Amino acid sequence: MNHLLFLVVLAALALPADAQPALFGGAPPPDADDLVTWTGPTGPVAVTPGEAASVRLGVTIADGWHVYALDSPTGLPLRVETELPAGVRLDGLQQSPPIDALDPTLGEPVRWFEGQATVELALLASPTATAGERPATVDVTFGVCDDRICLPPRTQTVEFRLAVAAPPPEASEDTPAAAPLADASASADTTEAEAAQADIVLVPVDVPGDDKSAAASVAVPLVRGGAGEGLAGFLLLAVGAGLAALLTPCVFPLIPLTVGAFSHESTSRGGAVGRALGFGLAVVAVFTALGGAASAALGAAGAQQVAANPWVNLALGAAFVVFALALLGLVELRLPSRWATAVDGASRKSGGVAGTLLAALALAVVSFSCTAPFVGGLLATAAGSGTAGGWARPLLGMAAFSAAFATPFVVLAAAPGLAARLPRSGAWMATVKGTLGFVELAAALKFLSNADLVWGVGLLTRPVVVALTMAVALLATAFLLGRLRIGHDAPPASIGAGRLLGATVALAAVLILAPGLAGGAVPLADAYLPPRTASAGDPGASGSSELTWFTDDLDAARAQAAATGTPLFVDFTGYTCTNCRAMEATVFPSPEVAPILAGEVVRARLYTDARPHGPAFQAIQQAMTGTVAMPTYAVVSPGGEVVGVWSGMASPGDFAAFLRSALDRTPQSA
Repeated sequence: MNHLLFLVVLAALALPADAQPALFGGAPPPDADDLVTWTGPTGPVAVTPGEAASVRLGVTIADGWHVYALDSPTGLPLRVETELPAGVRLDGLQQSPPIDALDPTLGEPVRWFEGQATVELALLASPTATAGERPATVDVTFGVCDDRICLPPRTQTVEFRLAVAAPPPEASEDTPAAAPLADASASADTTEAEAAQADIVLVPVDVPGDDKSAAASVAVPLVRGGAGEGLAGFLLLAVGAGLAALLTPCVFPLIPLTVGAFSHESTSRGGAVGRALGFGLAVVAVFTALGGAASAALGAAGAQQVAANPWVNLALGAAFVVFALALLGLVELRLPSRWATAVDGASRKSGGVAGTLLAALALAVVSFSCTAPFVGGLLATAAGSGTAGGWARPLLGMAAFSAAFATPFVVLAAAPGLAARLPRSGAWMATVKGTLGFVELAAALKFLSNADLVWGVGLLTRPVVVALTMAVALLATAFLLGRLRIGHDAPPASIGAGRLLGATVALAAVLILAPGLAGGAVPLADAYLPPRTASAGDPGASGSSELTWFTDDLDAARAQAAATGTPLFVDFTGYTCTNCRAMEATVFPSPEVAPILAGEVVRARLYTDARPHGPAFQAIQQAMTGTVAMPTYAVVSPGGEVVGVWSGMASPGDFAAFLRSALDRTPQSA
């Protein structure tokens, strides 16, 4: 093993540097009142006629859930309604700083609270307010969501008492009016002291209209919906990254050297295979440990927070740019050579399993300059997934990456004759490395545009990102055709089939992206690009299927289903439900789902978050499906029997399979 380790380290150092269907697992759905608790003052709140006072409400939110802020541009913003004694009115609202996030489902900016937050009411008593202690109530209507579903709006009532003091002798109609909300809070010493003690900064919120008793905004239906990539797609990406890393100048020449060392140190074919298998498992262990550390850093709820944080997106975008420049040979990522020497020295004192692990670690260290862009990019993609279970993606991704990375060492040790057929090292490796650099440069735009979208800078709009991506693809085309030289690479003597194929793919990407310059749809890249609402596109476009629905009229839909003997499909949705919009925009019009909805069912759509019918529709949904989560879908036979229920997001394929399964259980659907 010491001989193997020495060969690996020596050869590497000699290389050039550039070289569901069931919701919650079948458990009862959560209740919004169990997830969110609003509290108010425990004692009477003193207010003096002609002056301002403040009332602070606190909210505690369960881990993994969030409540939309007063001024969230989408979702369900908080709505505050008060019932105050005569002569006292609400003069404004403040809130603790919300989290500026990017909705992981739709890629739209939102503002929400997690954990704990406060909302402060500025009250103003008229100079003639009647003295005495009287009851007051505040109704807070809120929406609570996690990374998968949203529960219907819920209203909680906070009760407290207002103690109106007797007016001072000099009080009169000429008493100056209280200052606006910002000044009122500044003059309230007790409130400011409490805020400082609680380490909370209060942020004013503009309440539209003259009626300050309610704070709300109208949620505009979103244009674009897109679920995060599935786990299977991510694992395929990880496997592809592992195989691509093998083709880089830092790794490819090590393969025959390492396989040859297995044969020299073993007296039989079985021994060589055993050593290679142990080496491969050690490589998997080394890289997977890195993924495990990233998973532990994220935590069970961290992936969504990372995906929604603009600063993290900015950092990930910058990291991708650095990785891209490294692959292009413009910067160098390299660990100190003494690290490899230290690992070699430690291995000389070790044997067996320890020696094998150290040999794998040596491979990871000496190939760092080429593998870092792949490993770093993969971990960044995993951290930015924002999907349920996303915290485990770094662990799974690195396991898949390292398994693909280690497989050739094991396979070639079992069949040494194949090693002689490997292509010789040469300029083609620099071509592969440079091409992958352009791919990572394009990927950086995704994270940078996420940050731009949350902050509302408007710099990386959809057409701009499309144009920049097309520019990167054109540069890649020129590079592959030998028209663009990078670093110290010599121009190719000829354009081979591989370069020509790569240039064709890059040029095809330019043509595919072209409609996006004018704000048009780009089906193959819409999940990568900013939403069309981030450009001059029509923000009112729904993007959903153009089917006819019985909207908020379940009785009529049932009557038609019974009369025609056709199953009924009920869409329990909400005006403020972003996941609902995503399903309607991307899943319903899909080729797998659209024919079923268009020709095999009667369609009813019930908005459970809108008055006056919302509460009644919630009751119907609860009775029909056993949950009030949004979105929820039910398939009902013409006779009124529920034959299928789906809650939450779904891919087109999964949702089509659900519909087909439910219809197959309905005799009338034949």
